[in-house]
Amino acid sequence: MDLTAATPAEIDAQLASLHGDISEATRSLNAALDVIHEYVGDRKRGRAAYKLDHDTAIAQASAKIEKAEADGDRFYVHGQAEKAVRRVADMANVISTFEAECESIDMEYASRPWSRFIAVQDGHIHSSKYCAGGTIRATTQLGWHPELSGKTEAEAVAELGPLLCTHCFPTAPVEWTIGKPVKKVAEGYCDGQGEQGINLQMQYVSPRGDCPKCKQATGISKTGKVLRHKLPK
Repeated sequence: MDLTAATPAEIDAQLASLHGDISEATRSLNAALDVIHEYVGDRKRGRAAYKLDHDTAIAQASAKIEKAEADGDRFYVHGQAEKAVRRVADMANVISTFEAECESIDMEYASRPWSRFIAVQDGHIHSSKYCAGGTIRATTQLGWHPELSGKTEAEAVAELGPLLCTHCFPTAPVEWTIGKPVKKVAEGYCDGQGEQGINLQMQYVSPRGDCPKCKQATGISKTGKVLRHKLPK
């Protein structure tokens, strides 16, 4: 792709794809590292960190694999560990390649900045994968919307809902920063799903109640919320 001639939407679509590729490669790399640490007896409990750093674990695994080969030990676990060591190296190279492509895109963006709109789980819309308010963390799932790149805030709000992050869009109208994301409802279904039910009957195995929107009886969650249901005919 010729970045200098591409549109913001085309460039950001490529960037979003690269971020997805990096995430997949990182998951593969981490899975291989788990195999290596297990192979050298470096087991972790729960969310505790490994005792060995990755480089040390890989070095110990490589030495153990070499010894097994010298001894003629063809046990399955050695072969799996060898594949894991190769996988770590391969994925590290893949990630470096993808990151280099991302850097090229970032340079193009820096030369002619355009608007970006990225949504997170709670519906907030940010201007990048980083937030000045610190609300985006490493574990935050990002919803890239490259089709909106380069558009105005109003155009983005029309499609994503009026809930702009005040750190990313400090000049956005107040009604955009206090609104709720537009709820997308399938055709034929009531938009009362998730609302607090009325006339609740929680004593049954399958609680029942009425939807506050369409007023018909429907299924209710254990917390009293209206479940997904069709509109009355």
